[in-house]
Amino acid sequence: MALPLLQATIVDRPAVTPTVCSLLQHVESLLSGNTNLLLLPPNGQVVSTLPPGNRIIFTGSFNPFHIGHRALMREAESQLGSPTVYAELGVTNADKPGLSAAETLVRAAQFAGRWPLLLSRTALFIDKARLYPGSTFLVGTDTVVRLLNTKYYNNSEEEATRVLGEIQSLGCKFLVAGRKMDNGYQTLTTLLPTLPMQQFHGLLSELPFRLDISSTELRRAGNKGTR
Repeated sequence: MALPLLQATIVDRPAVTPTVCSLLQHVESLLSGNTNLLLLPPNGQVVSTLPPGNRIIFTGSFNPFHIGHRALMREAESQLGSPTVYAELGVTNADKPGLSAAETLVRAAQFAGRWPLLLSRTALFIDKARLYPGSTFLVGTDTVVRLLNTKYYNNSEEEATRVLGEIQSLGCKFLVAGRKMDNGYQTLTTLLPTLPMQQFHGLLSELPFRLDISSTELRRAGNKGTR
């Protein structure tokens, strides 16, 4: 059975088909720490290694995976010359509870037949850089603020310098899209003069893109999503 049938299967009769049972075993292995990552290509063949090559990785909770996400990924793909764009769903999160195996399957089903999806246990960009060296991470300006804020490095500029330096040494960069923030809509151009850690601003490049869609608002309106 092909992976595109996962969504209906998971919702109506979880863990009864070979496809769902097999994927559930892979996800449980990931959650237990026995596997570092899973790659779910659109063709449904689950593998635990990432092919070499130029790639963009877009990390999110994807609750739900909506048109704004898809448009952003297509724009990044176009701007960087059509590298492979992967969505990445982290089953652990630095700020929220981790996902259960069942919830991971539900969110993964949104990508079936559409986009290659990575599942990993990485919550921090330093861990992602180690797992995906040479990658470009697609992020919003809100993420960049946290990335360069020493508050998230135990208020230590030395630790921030060490971590960001390692990300740089691993050949990783960040492609930054604008986001609505507390002080209005911010692009990298408007935000950059206010950001610390200037020695690492070269890791950042701007993606001219705007489509204001909120996952939170979609969930409130009754669209698919669970957290």
